[in-house]
Amino acid sequence: MARRNKEVQHVSWLDLEGKIAPEVFSAPKTGSDSYSEWPLMHERIVQCLLRRVVGTPWASHLALMAAVLSARRLDVQSVCLTIQHLHSRFSAIFTAVGIKTMGEWKNELHLPPYFKGEIAPEDSQNTRQQFLLKYTSGTRHIQNWLDSLPASERQRYQQFTLPEVGSFLYEQLDKWKEISQQQREHRKAETEAIVPHFAELRAESHFRYNRLTRLWHAYLQASSQILPDHSNLLLEFSYEEGNPPLERFHFRLWDRRSFILDPEQETAYAPRTQKKPERKTSLE
Repeated sequence: MARRNKEVQHVSWLDLEGKIAPEVFSAPKTGSDSYSEWPLMHERIVQCLLRRVVGTPWASHLALMAAVLSARRLDVQSVCLTIQHLHSRFSAIFTAVGIKTMGEWKNELHLPPYFKGEIAPEDSQNTRQQFLLKYTSGTRHIQNWLDSLPASERQRYQQFTLPEVGSFLYEQLDKWKEISQQQREHRKAETEAIVPHFAELRAESHFRYNRLTRLWHAYLQASSQILPDHSNLLLEFSYEEGNPPLERFHFRLWDRRSFILDPEQETAYAPRTQKKPERKTSLE
């Protein structure tokens, strides 16, 4: 079957032109600002925006956040995860509450139902807390960026920023202490289940390790008998287990040539392949 060569498509911030708000596309103090030397956005982040976010009500908001986080030199993976988390949770919440624009988004109204499990009940507690962490971290970076702009530009970009989570609301939603406590209890329960069997498990692991060590030594001793030209292959060897011996293990050492020429393999290879080792030609 012929192999298909996948064409690698390189993208850049310029590919977002016309797909996000013009103001965001040329946001100051980011890599999109042509009059500065801020770091350019990595193409993995641009691909994430193009594939997932473009066409949604929050496209310009998350594109601005990605630009600001990139300008602040957060690593690529962190920026991508932030965008992915916010996008997927916004998708669930917007659908559930029936809002269609970012102008309708209100933290106090739309975040509590999600964190109570009334929206996307399949999401774990950890997933919800990761969303809160990335939302608050991202909005904090955006606010710091916004505060660094002149008053005229600050007003211009305010519409593309996500509202920060107030301290009172954050205290209601933050469940990290509960999650940490549950994880500690879970680890403790798992440990307590293993402790009574620890001595048995340790003895069994030592037994298996020593058995493999004896097999390895027997192999090394047998392989030392192989002639340089491999003319004495196939080579059989055995060793006994136990004191006094209770088991005897038998093994065979092959190279590729001796394996193909073995009569038991006669039907496994085509006649043409079997003739090559007889003539001592390359099998590669």
